[in-house]
Amino acid sequence: MCRNDLNRTTLTIDLSCVREGQVTIDRKLPAGGFVNDSDLCSEAARSAAGDDPPSHPEWNCTPVVPPPADQFCTGKAIGSACTVELTYQGKREQHQGVCSQVFETEHFYYQGRRTATRQVIRCDPAAMTPRSYAPATWWQKLTQ
Repeated sequence: MCRNDLNRTTLTIDLSCVREGQVTIDRKLPAGGFVNDSDLCSEAARSAAGDDPPSHPEWNCTPVVPPPADQFCTGKAIGSACTVELTYQGKREQHQGVCSQVFETEHFYYQGRRTATRQVIRCDPAAMTPRSYAPATWWQKLTQ
């Protein structure tokens, strides 16, 4: 769905397009395994070396080896073909993909904004669809 918006900062009419509907993929990946940033890990190491109890024992500083795989890539090598099952607007669909190793992030707040990362193997599209945009005239934006 594409909509026209009046940008009062730049005094332009902007066309913005968004995909309607929700895509749901149940990858069955484990919930944990995120590795905290180096500052938190060094703080955890300092507290473990001293007599102080760890400030947060749930902090993880060691990555899971081997990285977990989603249900579509379990037992497959990176680069292998896979088929992902998804639900789009209540309808189940299957799409071909390739098993790839990616980083996932989780954001949280502890003494400032923090980011924890983990590596996982998941079924992703073999090739991303390129998006191309052409500038529209003010008349095209206005009449759309």
